[in-house]
Amino acid sequence: MNPGKKPKPGSTDDLSQPVYSTDKGDLRKAGLGGSLGHLLKPTAPPAAKKNAETGTRKLTVRLERKGRGGKTVTLVEHYQPASGRPSLADLARDLKAHCGTGGSLEDNTILIQGDQRPRVAAYLRQLGLDPSVSGS
Repeated sequence: MNPGKKPKPGSTDDLSQPVYSTDKGDLRKAGLGGSLGHLLKPTAPPAAKKNAETGTRKLTVRLERKGRGGKTVTLVEHYQPASGRPSLADLARDLKAHCGTGGSLEDNTILIQGDQRPRVAAYLRQLGLDPSVSGS
């Protein structure tokens, strides 16, 4: 680089920070430099819907197709058992029987095989719950 000339925008002459160093690793991922460091910083997940009165998440019924080997499943998320309501395992068993399909319980989420959103939502309303059905 000539000392009297300004570098052209976008040229490699104007890069003053190292992007990769073998002794410190990839500085872009650590957010310490490089032109793409700001893009690789993790972002906060979107805030879940919260009920203002109790601070709990809203009961959600949604459909999922990805990561299931091409199979469609209906998910029931954010169920909070209370007095007079069935436990999570009991609700999963009752929903499977009501829909006439298989299903399972995975990380506090009920999985029902197939697109059963209308049936699941109707059953939850019979229990006095107010589910939010997505994609229907």
